[in-house]
Amino acid sequence: MKKIIKLAIILAVIGGLSAFCLSLVNDVTKPLIDERATAKARIYLEAIFTDSDTFEVANENGNGSAIESVYIAKSGSTIDGYAYMLNVKGYSGTPISYIIGISTDGKFVGYEVLDASGETPGIGTRVQEEEFSKQFDDTSITKGIDTLSGATISSKAVVSGVNEAIEDFNKNYK
Repeated sequence: MKKIIKLAIILAVIGGLSAFCLSLVNDVTKPLIDERATAKARIYLEAIFTDSDTFEVANENGNGSAIESVYIAKSGSTIDGYAYMLNVKGYSGTPISYIIGISTDGKFVGYEVLDASGETPGIGTRVQEEEFSKQFDDTSITKGIDTLSGATISSKAVVSGVNEAIEDFNKNYK
C-alpha cells in the first residue's frame, strides 16, 4: 500500500512539473506565434489596402462566428477601411479562409483567399479565381455577391461569411 501511495505522489509531482514546463513554454512562444500570424495576415492586408500603412486589430472573435478578426486599415490617422478575416466551411467541410476589405464609404476594396486547399480542385477552389473575386472590386456592399454555378456550396459559404461581415460593418463601423 505504501508503495502505491509513493508511486502516486511521484506521478503527481512529475505531472505537475510537466504542466509547469508546458505553461512556461507557452508563455515564451505565444508572442512569437501571434507575431508571425500577424505578419502573415499583413501581407494580405497590404494587398487589399495598398495605401494603408498601419493595421490595428479591432476585434478578435473566435465565438463560432465566421468572422475571426477585424482589422482597421489606416493611412496616418485616417481610417481607410476595415478588413475582415473570415473562416467558413466549404463543400468538403474543411475551412475556407479569406479576407475581405470594406472601405469607410461602404464599398468592397478587395478579396484574398488565404486557404481553400480542402476544396475540390477546379470546383470549390474556384472561389479563389477572378470570376468570383472580381465581384469585390470597388462595388457597393449593398449590391450582393453572386454564387458560382457548379461550386454552389463553397461559394454560398463564402457569401454567407461576407454577409456576416457586411452586417458587422453596418452595425459597428458605418
